[in-house]
Amino acid sequence: MLAQTRTALIHGLEPVLVEVEVKIMPGLPRFILIGLAGKALEEAKERVTAALAACRVRVRSRRTIVNLAPADIRKQSSAVELAIAVAVLKLYGEVPADTGGTMFFGELSLDGAIKPIRGALPLVMAARRLGMAEVILPTANADELRLVSQVNIRLVNHLSELIDHYQRRRPLKLLKNAPPPPAEVEQTSPDMASIIGQATAKRGLEIAAAGGHHLLMVGPPGAGKTMLAQALPGILPPLTPAEQLDVTTVHSVAGTNRGRLVGHRPLRSPHHSISRTGLLGGGGQLKPGEISLAHRGVLFLDELAEFPRHLLESLRQPLEEGSIRHIRAAGAAVFPAQFSLVAAANPCPCGYLDDPQRPCRCTPTQLERYAGTFSGPLLDRIDVVLRVSAVPTEQLADQLTFRSDQSRQSPDSRQSGNRLPTGTAERSPTIRRRVTAARQRQQQRYALAATGTNPTGTGNQPHANLDCQDWSNATVPSELLRQCCRLDAGAHHQLKYIAAKQSLTARGYIRAIRVSQTICDLAGESAISGDHILEAFQYRWDWGSGNQQYHPNSQDQRVPAKPV
Repeated sequence: MLAQTRTALIHGLEPVLVEVEVKIMPGLPRFILIGLAGKALEEAKERVTAALAACRVRVRSRRTIVNLAPADIRKQSSAVELAIAVAVLKLYGEVPADTGGTMFFGELSLDGAIKPIRGALPLVMAARRLGMAEVILPTANADELRLVSQVNIRLVNHLSELIDHYQRRRPLKLLKNAPPPPAEVEQTSPDMASIIGQATAKRGLEIAAAGGHHLLMVGPPGAGKTMLAQALPGILPPLTPAEQLDVTTVHSVAGTNRGRLVGHRPLRSPHHSISRTGLLGGGGQLKPGEISLAHRGVLFLDELAEFPRHLLESLRQPLEEGSIRHIRAAGAAVFPAQFSLVAAANPCPCGYLDDPQRPCRCTPTQLERYAGTFSGPLLDRIDVVLRVSAVPTEQLADQLTFRSDQSRQSPDSRQSGNRLPTGTAERSPTIRRRVTAARQRQQQRYALAATGTNPTGTGNQPHANLDCQDWSNATVPSELLRQCCRLDAGAHHQLKYIAAKQSLTARGYIRAIRVSQTICDLAGESAISGDHILEAFQYRWDWGSGNQQYHPNSQDQRVPAKPV
C-alpha cells in the first residue's frame, strides 16, 4: 500500500512542489528516508516517530520507506515533516486517504507540537497557483498570511489536532481574510522635526524619497548623517497591500519577520565588515542578502569608505536593475533588490576637510587615495549628493534652551510629541504627505504612457505588458521618461549648458532629468522649469574637486543661464 501527500520547498524565492510517498515493505523494522534529503531532513525520521508516539499512534514495526520527489533536488527544509507524518497516518488508516487537494507545511517537535516555518507566505501563494483547495500549516505563521485569499488556510498547533480534524471530532480553525492593515511607520525612525538644522539635507531627503533616488551624504563626524538616514523611512510612502506581501515574502524566506506581516518599509544598516554573501545573498542554500532584505525600503551604508571596494562595485548592477541573479552549483535564483541606497561618508580620512572650525590633517596623497575609494561608475548611479555641515553651536544651544524652558511648563501647556517651537521644522507626516502625492503623480503619468496615452500629447508606443505600478522617476524606463517629461525653453537651455560644462555621461544626463522631474512633481507643476534644473544640479558633487559645484545655499555658485 502506498500513501501520498503534497508539500513544497523554497528554492531562492521560487517554490518547488514535493510529493511525499510512504510505503511499508517486508524486511527488518526501519524508517528509511530517500529522495536526496539534507541533514535536517535525515533527522526528521526521529522527530516524526516521536511525534506519532506522543499522539498515541503505534508505530508499526515494519520497513517504512519515505520518498521525496523529485529526487534530483536536495531538500534542506524541515517544513516537509508534517506532510511526512500525515502520509504515515494515511498509511495507518488514522486519516482519510483523500488529501490530494491539500498541502501540508510544518516542523514537528518530539511531543507532537508543530513549530513555525520559514517561507510560509511564498509556499501558500504557490499552493494557490497550483490550484490547491486547502493549506494546513502552523498557527504561528498566521499573521503573515492574513492578506492571502482564494485558498482555505487551516491552522494547527499539534499533530493530535490534525488527527481530530480528519476524524471529524474537532475541525481545525480556518484563517479568515483580514482587511489590509493601516500603514505603519518604522518605530525607530526619528521625526524630521527632531533634527536640528540641516534644512538643505532635509530637502535632499524629501527629493530622494519622492523620486526613489539614491542618496549620498558627505560631512564631518557628528553632523547628523546617521540620524537623517534613519529618518528617511518615516517620510517614504506607505506600503500598499501588494507591496506588503512582496516585502514579507523576502523576509519570510530569510526568517527575519518572525511569522508576521511586514507592514513598514525596511531599513537595513549592515556593518562595513559584512561579507559578500551577507550583502548580496546567495550561498549554498541561496538566501537573500541585505540588498534584498531592503527591498522597497532603505539600505543605509554608514562609513561608506570603510566598505571594501569590491563590495561597493558589486552594487552597481543591482542599483541599475533592481534585482540580483545568483548562479551557483545548486541552481540559479533571482532576488528583488529595489531599494533606496543611502550612504554616508566623511569628506576625508580625518573627517574635517573644508571644515571652518577644525583644520584638515590629511596630506594630498591621502586625499587622492581616499577619493579613489569610490569609483566613477558607482557615483554616477547616485542621483542626490549632499554636503552635510556641522550644526552651529549657537543653534544647538538655542534648541536645548527651548527644551529646558518647556520642561518647566505644566503638562497642560505642552502638546504631546511636539518638542520644537512652532514653525521651526516640519514633522515627518507632513513631508510624507507631499512625498506620497508626488509618487501618485508619477504613477498616474507613467500608467497613461504605458497604455499608449502620452500626457505630453505626442504619440508613443504602448507598454501595456510592463508593470507600471512600481515606477518612480528613478526607475521608469528611459524611453518613457523622455516621452512623458516636459521641459520649457529655459529648462532645455539650462540643461544643455550645464551638462556641457560638467561633461556629463549619458547616464548622468538622464539622471539629472529624473531629479528635475521629481522636483517638478513636488511643486505640483506640469513642466520642468529652469529653477528645477538648477536645483537638481545643486545635488551633484564632484568628489575629486573636494567641493560641491552648485551648493544650494550659495546662489553665486550657480552656473549662469545661457541666454535664450
